[in-house]
Amino acid sequence: MTAQPVVSPARASPSPPLPGRLFSLGENMIEILVEGAGEVPESLFGRYLARTDDRSGPKSAWQSGTLSADVSAWLRGHAAEQSVQRGAEVSFSEAGFTVFFRVAGDAYDVTAAAAALGTPAYLLSATGDCAASAFMRRWMLREGVHLDYCPHLPGKQVAAHFLVRGRKRYSRWGSASSTLSPGQLELDYGLADFFHTFGGTTQMLSPSMRATVREHAARAREGGATVSYNLNDRPDLRESTNELLGAFDEVAPFLDLLFVGAEETVTVFGLDRSPSDSADTSADTARIIARTLLPRCPLLQCLFVTDGKHGVHLFQQGQRPRHLSATLVSQAEIVEPIGAGDAFVGGTLHGLLHGFPPHRAAEIGMVTAQLNTLGHGAVVLPDRSTVLRHLAGHFAWPPQMLRRV
Repeated sequence: MTAQPVVSPARASPSPPLPGRLFSLGENMIEILVEGAGEVPESLFGRYLARTDDRSGPKSAWQSGTLSADVSAWLRGHAAEQSVQRGAEVSFSEAGFTVFFRVAGDAYDVTAAAAALGTPAYLLSATGDCAASAFMRRWMLREGVHLDYCPHLPGKQVAAHFLVRGRKRYSRWGSASSTLSPGQLELDYGLADFFHTFGGTTQMLSPSMRATVREHAARAREGGATVSYNLNDRPDLRESTNELLGAFDEVAPFLDLLFVGAEETVTVFGLDRSPSDSADTSADTARIIARTLLPRCPLLQCLFVTDGKHGVHLFQQGQRPRHLSATLVSQAEIVEPIGAGDAFVGGTLHGLLHGFPPHRAAEIGMVTAQLNTLGHGAVVLPDRSTVLRHLAGHFAWPPQMLRRV
């Protein structure tokens, strides 16, 4: 099978977006789930799993595109052509292992979560020209994610996220999304409503991606779009916490909405947190985080602090803090927590785009996130009818509110 781009190359002239759209700038990747016992053989991605995706590790294979070639070869060689054409999940068994190919990535997860609820969602990223990239693009289009501003970059490779018995490995270096520069995404933010991006998984991908985030956050603010940001720290991608702090401060003046995790924020900003794992400690930590971050973001309207089982702490300028909690899924039911944070953001942004106040929008996000843990990544994102059912049952939303979701 010869890989072909699904949409026009970079710098095409797509139809202008209509109001009510969400744009999310970040990386995208193939998710490779490997299930089986024992050590993964080299022939089955073992050589990639032996590496770590940090800046001191060997990256020559990733930079040369070996990963894209290998993924594309597997997709071509395991009777996967029809699945690739449809953007459907590909799986095969070999050497006692079962391997699943899916699509993942923070920006994709956010747009897919919002799209599943009915929001027109656009991915701002890039893909290459291999079979793996064609698979990725068809998958995202099938899930309702718009790729008008996701250029196809000839000669570039996809990134990959490996999941092996709870172990995570990433191959990001040299990927198409990491090579994006500001001028490759041509978008009139006067036609957009929400622009969302990430710190640790986007700004830290590469210097060019950091510049892209900074420029597009400024352009979105100037164009009148609501600017949203998720700290999303990944220690393996940054040289130090100061590197991410500097990147955060570059975009802080443009932010309307900020999503952070309690633990990552304590680490990145060097805050004190009591070791006690209690609801009171969670609330105290959230207040410390708010006192630290709000002065750095002069235009910020809402700060969402997520803290695992302790729920979400919401801070709005001039209002009392709110604490939101929900237990829709038991610990025993959780299959995979990876991606739940992005699902929360996507659901919350959907709610805000539909005019709900932040605490109601966060309830949509919480339902979306918790149901997302019942499987792997964006594969199990709940649709609108499922979310409506849980909003009515758990949060007692009246019918007139549900009709607006």
